[in-house]
Amino acid sequence: KWGMPLIIICRFIPGGRTAITLCCGLVGYSRRRFVAATAVAAVVWALYSFFLGRLGGKAFENNVWAGLILSLGISLVIAAAVEAGRRISKARSRRRDAGQVEPDHPGQHQADRHQLERGHCVAEE
Repeated sequence: KWGMPLIIICRFIPGGRTAITLCCGLVGYSRRRFVAATAVAAVVWALYSFFLGRLGGKAFENNVWAGLILSLGISLVIAAAVEAGRRISKARSRRRDAGQVEPDHPGQHQADRHQLERGHCVAEE
């Protein structure tokens, strides 16, 4: 259902090309469908790059440095937004997990810990 669209979209994500190729190979995805989706993704990527370059070339034809500074600025803003989102998500996760008790040893279950806190005896396995 989502195979071909997923392959096309992952071609635009850094690292996605390698990951989706590996996954398609591992699950035995149809080679014919994979090649078709990859060809569509290549055409879309080429058109996207061509028209973006053409637009940028026309817009900054007389002032190349302004184009460079704008592109670097946009890249930094996007990177900062992604990093801020990652940090916010991590902080929310920490707050959500703050009330949970960590097990004393790797095999101890959370339910055992709650029973111990309530004064119940838990037999050792």
